[in-house]
Amino acid sequence: MKNESLFVRKFAAFTCASCAFWMLFATGPLRGQEEPLAFSPQDRILVLSPHPDDDILGCAGVIQKAVEQHLPLRVVYLTYGDNYEWAFMDYEKRPVLTPRGMQQMGLMRREEAIAGEAVLGVPADELTFLGYPDWGTEAIFMNYWREDRPAFRSMLTKVRAVPYANALHPGAPYIGESVLADLEKVMEDFKPTKVFVTHPAEGHRDHRALYLFTQVALWDLESQMHPTLYPYLIHYPHWPLPRGLHPDRTLEPPSSLHGLVWTINRLTAPETDQKAQALRAHRTQMGKDHAYLYSFVGENELFAGFPDIELGPPNASPPGLKTSQPKNLPTLSETASVTDIAWHYVYKEGDDLVFRMEFAPHFHWAHPVNIYAFGYRHDRPFARMPKLHLVILGHRLSVLDQGQVIEDPAIRMDREGRTLLIHLPLRSLGDPEKLLGTAWSRSAEEPFDWRVWRILDLGNSSGVR
Repeated sequence: MKNESLFVRKFAAFTCASCAFWMLFATGPLRGQEEPLAFSPQDRILVLSPHPDDDILGCAGVIQKAVEQHLPLRVVYLTYGDNYEWAFMDYEKRPVLTPRGMQQMGLMRREEAIAGEAVLGVPADELTFLGYPDWGTEAIFMNYWREDRPAFRSMLTKVRAVPYANALHPGAPYIGESVLADLEKVMEDFKPTKVFVTHPAEGHRDHRALYLFTQVALWDLESQMHPTLYPYLIHYPHWPLPRGLHPDRTLEPPSSLHGLVWTINRLTAPETDQKAQALRAHRTQMGKDHAYLYSFVGENELFAGFPDIELGPPNASPPGLKTSQPKNLPTLSETASVTDIAWHYVYKEGDDLVFRMEFAPHFHWAHPVNIYAFGYRHDRPFARMPKLHLVILGHRLSVLDQGQVIEDPAIRMDREGRTLLIHLPLRSLGDPEKLLGTAWSRSAEEPFDWRVWRILDLGNSSGVR
């Protein structure tokens, strides 16, 4: 968990708001669109946490029920949380900025995680720490694949590999293959039936990255297991409210995420009390962010993901376009209050995917639009698949793959007024079965990183669902 107050201030000033790629903003009421979380004696529970404390915030009640029912349980931490200098300075009452000092705080956060889970009845040997770079894992997912390239370098710890002797794989380089291999090893060894992981609509980079790595790992292991995925939300603008400790509160989903089916885990009063007690074990975080952290203590926990987007059958479309209208896409009128871009159509045109976008009248073309499209095939290592980043600035289109500019004349855009069409050849994406994608723009006055990742099912998979 990062500096939430800074997060809210920046998002509030985020006037040229980032767009949500294929974002689902239905208009139906939330009431009735929920179902209770249930466990069976055969369940094996895997909780994936970006940092020490996110497991408590999102899943403390789940963990307590797993312990009470004697279900196999594993909690995995992607990072040691060693890049949150403001909380460390508040806790230590002095600057903590040296690489060694940051690593020491990472070790302290590891001990806090062990103490917090002990409150919930989880022994240390059921916890796994991976040790990847706090605030750097999304950069790894997007730009650092293939062992023949330099690894990511952490901003404050100044290292390019896992520096902790008590991590799962000390010395593992900060590249995508390492993270993916560690997650897949945990899953192969543990064989979960339910996986709890952070949400693709998260406002925090590490939280989104953990979801993305998890999704790829589950695709890779699909012939071995089919666990149910339960995304939980931590960072979202102006949510949850009110701040502070209100043990009798009911946590409501964000109003802008209408239409999702939310799974609800109800907490008893003793479970709520234990959740608050477990949070207090995270002393380095509670001093600065206690009001925000306590906002997640209440009578329930929430889980919901986005449905995959599927190309529908060919039907009526704008004049001159041979389209398949996609399911689960918003219109601009539905998203105008939260985004500058809506995706009206996704369709195949020959061997191309075409994305038709419409921009809000107030959108300023001086702001760049960033589009990411990462293909997946079950028969090709994800590290070897193209990872395209399209940057649109005015009438100019630039294409990058893992940060390197590439020349691919087959990738093109057509712009007319507020409408933009992006043509992406399937071969340029590695002839994928599925596509992980996001798009966003941001204000030049107050940039903030906000991306919502969605999955497009291209319907040509062999065993990949």
